[in-house]
This record gives sequence, C-alpha cells and structure tokens, in this order.
Amino acid sequence: MIPVDERWWREYRSIDDVVVYKVDVSEDESREALAIRMLDEEESERSQRFVFPGPKRRFALCRAALRSILCLRIGCSNDDLKFGATDQEKPYALVRNEPIDFGFNVSHSGDYGLIAIGEAPALGVDVEFRRHHPNLNLLVSTVLSPDEKVQIASVNDLGEKNSLFFDFWTVKEAVLKAVGVGMSGPEPSEIEVPREMREGSRSCVTQFRQISRRNWQLVNLGTAKFAAALAYMVD
Repeated sequence: MIPVDERWWREYRSIDDVVVYKVDVSEDESREALAIRMLDEEESERSQRFVFPGPKRRFALCRAALRSILCLRIGCSNDDLKFGATDQEKPYALVRNEPIDFGFNVSHSGDYGLIAIGEAPALGVDVEFRRHHPNLNLLVSTVLSPDEKVQIASVNDLGEKNSLFFDFWTVKEAVLKAVGVGMSGPEPSEIEVPREMREGSRSCVTQFRQISRRNWQLVNLGTAKFAAALAYMVD
C-alpha cells in the first residue's frame, strides 16, 4: 500500500455512512507512474487506449486511489481486487471473485477527482470543474427541466450561469450514476433538482418517481472551483 505521506487523495466529507475522498489528479509524473503500476492488466490496457494524456492520468490516479481505499477497508491485497461493470455501465468490485457488500462511485474533471464509498448500493457522485462551456445554451435546452431553465435564464452573468448549470448537472448525474440506468433510464431533464437545493440548501431528502419510491439523500459537495454532488438511497 502507498504510505500516507505519498497519497494523492484524502478524506473530504463524511455523511451518514458515506465517505467521500478528494483525489488530486493534477500532473505529477512520479505519482502517475506509481498509479499505473497498481493497475491490473485490463486496466493498464484501458489506460493505453486514451488518446490524450489528461484523461489517461485522471483514470489511473483515480483507479489506483480507489484500489488503495477499498483494499484498506476490506483488508485485502491489491491483487485480490477486480472490477467490472453491469450492462448499464454501473461499476462493481470483486474480492477473490466475491462481490463486495457496499457501494462506490468515482468521478473526475480537470484537476479534481471524487470517490464515494458507503453502505448504500445505489450511490453516485459527480464533479465538474467550473468553466465556460461553449455549448451551454444547447445543454440548457436539452438536459434541464422547465423550472431549471427559467432559473438559468434569470441569471445575466455568463460565469454565474455556467456555474449554476454545473450545480444542476452534477446533481442529475450523481442520481443517474447511482441507479446505473444506462440508456433505458429517465432523461436528465426528468431528474429535477429539488427546489430547496435550487434555492441554496446544501442537502435535502427527496424522491424521483421516475426511478423508484425510495427516498434519496442529495448533498452539494461543490466549492468555488468545482461543482459536485453526492446522491444515495436512504430508508
């Protein structure tokens, strides 16, 4: 395992039984080399398929961090840990060919990565580096609900408009990733960010009837530099 003082991740937030780790995925050749050595054969081949160095680096650093976190939590070796994905592209982990009994999810954007781990099997996290998006108007028209569009339209400053869009988008993406519904699931525009979060609340419990009648805990994890959200089912 990687010594504490050499790790590029740290605990960021703890909510209920969910722990969110923040991963530094900025350029660092020595860290990236160490991360790549931790990948298994399939992951190494996957990393080589990335055309650009940024996505390759972010994948390797986040996957190696996830491996380290899971191995410490489970008490297994790195060689015992394997990953797969369902037909809906929801990731899962196996230890000595047995599925682990808790959920996890990973997201990265820019120099930021987040890893969420918790008891809830339906668990999703998403992060987006705050930036100007060249296709903002198209995205607003296709992925936001009518009420969300009205709120975005009321913002005049372009930077604030982009930032608000990413706040909305990360909530939607966290929910969809938690469910792992793939192409057969609801459209992002059908997953409406609850009013209380659109009005500034950092968390709330809500339902998405398009998915299930279970309650969802939503948490805004964002900062001035990145938008981020956590979503998981609760009793």
